[in-house]
Amino acid sequence: MQDPDSFAKKRVLYVDGYEDNRLLLTYLLETQGYACVAVSTVRAGLAIASSRVFDLYILDSWYCDGNGIDLCKRIRRFDHSAPIIFFSAWPMESAQQEAINAGASAYLLKPALDDVLILTRILLTDQKPLSNRSNVATELTRSIEARGSNPILSA
Repeated sequence: MQDPDSFAKKRVLYVDGYEDNRLLLTYLLETQGYACVAVSTVRAGLAIASSRVFDLYILDSWYCDGNGIDLCKRIRRFDHSAPIIFFSAWPMESAQQEAINAGASAYLLKPALDDVLILTRILLTDQKPLSNRSNVATELTRSIEARGSNPILSA
């Protein structure tokens, strides 16, 4: 049975090929009050993303049936405004820049779960259009600079 409050909750789609990652981040997002749907493939992610409305997408870089860049581009064809966060272990700067160019709002490196939760809160509590992402970048940087994390955010 669906929680009656879930209609008022911000909705997150999390696509990650590893079950442990999906279970952990889904649990953490739900304890923060978000409604989270988690799937493991590009195909499933695209099917769900195109059939429901989400407030935020969290993608990985690689899946058994494709990659996150292609998924991001395909989501952007029908959802031009919801933020997309890449949460990936792939540290190549070129991959990070490619994700931003494909329409992602940020690229965070695993295993920085705190960074994902902080950025999710920032993006989903901002009621203004996300056209001015410099404020998001500044707030996230202040929140995590003590831990030495290095997120890449679009300007």
